[in-house]
Amino acid sequence: MVDDEITAWLNTIAESDDDLPPTPEDDAWQPYRMPSGDTSVIFEARGQTSFDLLEILAYPDGLDDEGIPVSVVTYPLCGPHAEVSCEDAAWGTNGVEISLGIVEEAIADTEYYAIGGILLPNGDSHPDSFMALLRKQSGDAELEKWEG
Repeated sequence: MVDDEITAWLNTIAESDDDLPPTPEDDAWQPYRMPSGDTSVIFEARGQTSFDLLEILAYPDGLDDEGIPVSVVTYPLCGPHAEVSCEDAAWGTNGVEISLGIVEEAIADTEYYAIGGILLPNGDSHPDSFMALLRKQSGDAELEKWEG
């Protein structure tokens, strides 16, 4: 699900430094359970574009009373600040393949996290950014104990 307000904020150049990101609604956090048994995770972009940057933003201290993350830890998956470029991690024409261990490490100590990135321009357009807000599906911790 795409949150239009967050998408507009991520892709709009602010006129001042006073702009703050919108606070996500409770239903903006999509429940998600990591796949098990695979050695890697495939992230694919829609359309014929590729990733320039992909990262996980973990919120290990959860959300405050207003639904705003208390703290943020960034885990680069591919791109300029990661150990591998998105080009080197390419999977097909518009995806990247990331080690499951790297993804699991990034979300190990958090219930709330986001996957964000920048997609290279398609033709003469400008780069697009995106963010998917995710919440570990209840029972993930129990599931990990039994599978581990």
